This record gives sequence, structure tokens and C-alpha cells, in this order.
Amino acid sequence: MASKLMSSISVVPCALLLFAHYRGWRWTPQALVITLIVLIIISAPTNLQTTVFISPLVPCVIAAALLSPWWAIGSFLVAFVGAVTSAALRGGVTSIESIQTLKSENLILLLMTAVGITVASGVLRSAQQAALASARQAEAERDQVELKSRELATANDQMNEQIGQQRQLLELVSTLETPVVQLADGILFSPVVGHVDTRRAQALTARLLRAVADQRARLVILDIGGVVVMDTAVAQALLLTARSLRLLGCDVMISGISAGVALTLTDLGIGLEDIKTVRSPQEALTLFASGDKLGRNGKAALFN
Repeated sequence: MASKLMSSISVVPCALLLFAHYRGWRWTPQALVITLIVLIIISAPTNLQTTVFISPLVPCVIAAALLSPWWAIGSFLVAFVGAVTSAALRGGVTSIESIQTLKSENLILLLMTAVGITVASGVLRSAQQAALASARQAEAERDQVELKSRELATANDQMNEQIGQQRQLLELVSTLETPVVQLADGILFSPVVGHVDTRRAQALTARLLRAVADQRARLVILDIGGVVVMDTAVAQALLLTARSLRLLGCDVMISGISAGVALTLTDLGIGLEDIKTVRSPQEALTLFASGDKLGRNGKAALFN
């Protein structure tokens, strides 16, 4: 009768703990272990002489699974001592005698089982913590890799943008250092300023050839009044440009030759006999309009 009553009573805390776990109560594992210890102590048999007393292992196993190793060994000791004490108090001399006659082998086996459960719990918990630490480290490394990837992508975009800007600046510089202006229909004007090297001479030639071909120009005026130094390389570059333009059927005039440049060309023995030279772009326009050495339709082409 007492056993049935105890079973009925144990249903109530179990139901309450199940409801608490369903509601997310954080102390449910501790409450479950304590409840089991209390039930074991209350329901401990008074005659332990022929009983293999393993009930204290129940809270030990549950504590090992849900809590820490200290909870496992502690719950076992409390349940064991409490059950023995409860049996002795309720059974009197008979229970004390039955406790004294318990086989030491059973007690050692019971204790070793509890210790084994505790050690296994500690090992499993250490492995779990190591796995969690590895997972956190892997996640941190993954986040770091993603951050580095985003930084590299951002740096790559910025670099591409800078390269694009530099390309635009280079194109602007190339346009400014080799400008080609249309003065009239069929007439192009290209002022040359500063130092002329091989790269700039090639860029000037390519730009003039492209402009003459696109606009079907018949006259190109090269103004070299802003050239600082005139040497053999510069003179040869100008001659090459003029000859290249003539291959397209375009006449070339050079204006703005200063006295110093003329003296330098004379000292170097460089002549510009193949190229028409004028004092200013206005004179070149006048010659083209009058048709002087440029054809009979020069004037009509300018003013129509």
C-alpha cells in the first residue's frame, strides 16, 4: 500500500518538472536530480540484507548526463547516505543489522559504478567542450576569412576605380599634350608646347593621323612656338609626322619657328625643305585661302 502511495506521489513532481521544462525553466535538471534523491531517501527499503541497493545510481546517471561530474558523484553520495540513514531510522534495530551485513563487494561495486559514471561524464563533457571550442574557433576563422574577403573585394574595387581614374587622367594628359583643333572645314591646328620626346612624338603622329582620316582634312598646321628645345630628335619627329600626314593626302605647315630654333636647326644641319613654314597660323590660313601651293580650290574650301 505504501509503495502504491509513493508511486502516486512521485507522479506529481514529475508532472511539474515536465511542465517546467516545457516552459523553459533553466533549473529543471537540478530540480529533477534533487527530486529523485528525495524520492530515493523516502522510499528506501528497511531490509537491505538481501537487496542489491542500486537506486542511488539513478540520480548519478541523470546528473552525469544533464549536469556536471560534481553533481553526479555528489548526488550519488547524498542519495546513498540518505537512503541508508532513512532505512535505519524507519526500521530500527533490524535495519541497522541488515546494513551491517551488506557485502563489501556490493558496496565497492556500487561505488566504482558511481565513480565510473562520474569519470565518463567528465571525459564526455571535456570532449564536448573541446568540440564546442573547435566549432567556435572554426566559426571565428570563417568570419575572419569572410571579413578578409570583403576587405580584399573592397580594396579590389577601389584599385579598379583608381586604375580607371588614372586611365582617364592619362587620356586627358595625352589629349592636352597633343591637342588637335579644327579651325575650319578641312583645316586642323595642333599646337606643340614643351619638350617633345619619342613617346610624345608618336602620340602626336597617331592622333593627327586619326584626326585627318576621320575629318578628311587637307591641311594641318603644326605650331611649334612653344617648343622649348629643338634638337635632332625633335626635328626628325616633326619630319616623320609631316611625311605620315602626306601619305593621307594632307598638306602640312609649320608655324611659330623662333629665331633661336631656326639657329639651332641651322647649327645641326637640319633642313625643313619638304615642309612649308610660316610665321604664324594666320599666315597659314591666308596661304591656304589664296591657294598658294595648295591647289586652286583652297579658298573655296575655307569660305564655303
